[in-house]
Amino acid sequence: MLKSPSMDKVLGFKGYGTRCFAFLLDAGVSLVLSIVLYFTLGKYGIESPLGYEAKREAMSSLVDESGLADEKGTAFYFDPIGEDGTLGADEYGSIVWDYYFAVAVNPDLRFYPEDGFLGDESDAEAVGRWIYEHVYGYDGSSINPYFALPSSLTDKPEYSDSIKGQLADEESKEEAAERLLSFYYRVEDGVAKGAYVDAFYHFSEQPVYLSLYQECSDILYFESLPSILIPPLLIFGLVPSLFKGRTVGKLVFRLHLVDKDGKQARWHQCLRHYLFIAFLFMLPALPFNASFLILLSGFLFLVDFIVLLMSKRKQSLHDRLSGTLVYGVIGTEETVDNHDGIEENDDQGSE
Repeated sequence: MLKSPSMDKVLGFKGYGTRCFAFLLDAGVSLVLSIVLYFTLGKYGIESPLGYEAKREAMSSLVDESGLADEKGTAFYFDPIGEDGTLGADEYGSIVWDYYFAVAVNPDLRFYPEDGFLGDESDAEAVGRWIYEHVYGYDGSSINPYFALPSSLTDKPEYSDSIKGQLADEESKEEAAERLLSFYYRVEDGVAKGAYVDAFYHFSEQPVYLSLYQECSDILYFESLPSILIPPLLIFGLVPSLFKGRTVGKLVFRLHLVDKDGKQARWHQCLRHYLFIAFLFMLPALPFNASFLILLSGFLFLVDFIVLLMSKRKQSLHDRLSGTLVYGVIGTEETVDNHDGIEENDDQGSE
């Protein structure tokens, strides 16, 4: 018996490549719209009116005043012995000492109740005593062995005679410099520790800093929403509703969305079909970890494509969820009537 043509041939299945190029075209148009919206509606319609620049400048000024980071807001890193012979511990020691004094004199910064600071913040000796006690382990009679007992509580601590001797000896200088550096900054089991790190965390918990940081983060989040949400809604929502279930990519590559019988897909099928794609594009708009959501979106797109490659009926995951197929033309009533016979003949083969 002569085998009848399959629905693939009757309705003009154009292969995986055509579908991929159509999708890439839709994604490209969506990307262009995202960029345009970000630098127009996002920047000038949301970021500017909400005063992002002023808040960012205030946060940067606060970071600068703390002295704990460079002009880019990045934590300092010093070698045990610099190229000019300067000790990294000297650099860290000055930064830590100056930071805690900045907490005392800056009205925007403060000591926390858990810090146990009971003196007057305008009293330099009271502040110095707190630094000696909480940073250098001073208890009135002893101190961390790297440092000498203070002659004045308002001056940064000096190194102990033992450490000074080791630093003066060329053979032991490097090892001593490394030990001193580890007091201020070291990494243990992948976690940064030390007096400098403690000061950095102390600043990062300052209410005024947290408030400004959160406000800036919220503005950047709201600024990105139009560029994430609007393009998918236009490309996979508005355009298909105007062109009988066809996106820009499907129009260019002459593809149609059909049901299992090869007829024009119904509106609810088109909605389910494109809602899945639009959701994956809009997934990064959720108020969670953006990097994770982008990776999750990419992973789900990959799963969708793998399902398409493995499907005998050339259906992706969102095709299966919506009961749709993608072909070159829409089937006629005659095609629909003969569809069962076509599939049956395909199963039987030819004689």
